[in-house]
Amino acid sequence: MQSCHKLLLVFLYIFQITAICHEAALSAMQENINIDSVHMRHFTDALKSVVPRITPEMIAFYNKYSSQSGLHSL
Repeated sequence: MQSCHKLLLVFLYIFQITAICHEAALSAMQENINIDSVHMRHFTDALKSVVPRITPEMIAFYNKYSSQSGLHSL
């Protein structure tokens, strides 16, 4: 896989992780607006509500594109 495609997938993963953390924080604040920490139960709730954005099909597409594009790594 070309480095620019790898970088794109890394950013997609980062954005997805950020969404999960954001949702966990909101879950904690809904429980108690003055809460001082986010617990595993909040992350568990977040994982139930955040829809995965990176599908196996997307990864397969980038792998195929990378191998067929003729582009070179940066």
